[in-house]
Amino acid sequence: MTRDATIACPQHDHNHAPARPGSRLPRARASGACHTWPLVSALLVAMLATLPGCAAARARPAAVPTWELANAEPYEPIRLGRARVSFDRPLPGHLVQDLSPEFALVAVRTAADWTQLSRRLRLPQGPPSVDLSQGMVVGILARVGESAGQTWPIRLRYIRSIGGEGCLEATFAPGLYYPILTAGYVEFAYAPGLQTVSLVHINHRKFVIRSQSDIH
Repeated sequence: MTRDATIACPQHDHNHAPARPGSRLPRARASGACHTWPLVSALLVAMLATLPGCAAARARPAAVPTWELANAEPYEPIRLGRARVSFDRPLPGHLVQDLSPEFALVAVRTAADWTQLSRRLRLPQGPPSVDLSQGMVVGILARVGESAGQTWPIRLRYIRSIGGEGCLEATFAPGLYYPILTAGYVEFAYAPGLQTVSLVHINHRKFVIRSQSDIH
């Protein structure tokens, strides 16, 4: 966790040691320091805003609070298919956001990326209702070894969304999984109205995505 530096303007001298005899070190006036810093800060902000490529000129709006997003009305996504992802043929890195050593979020926003994934994983083409200009395809990749049963380990359940920012809710099936390096399990679904994913729930685990680069 980063620490934010703060500037404290002294108001009183209770914490200063008394001046020793003969000492003539100048003392800063508290009132002057407190009134100077807002002026300097305003000038710096104005200068930064005029520079090309500066972060101040490209400030992003604040994200939806996670508690508010988690309490939004849920809706079921349109499930598109399931596939196994071979460990020696991973998905394109710009589509994958690792959540933990076992799970990853997959997000697709362009038709070209969806076509590439469909062909690589032999998925059926999306139904006509899938419009990537009005939503996105999401998936949860589970790298948990080999399942000993017939149940698919991961399943997308619900989407919660506010203003295009979304929360994915998925369930992971408990059971016996052989701890071997093998293909992962992924399930894809289309989420209408979704533009970015900032929160993922898998059973009782919660993953907050704070930086998504090409994912969002």
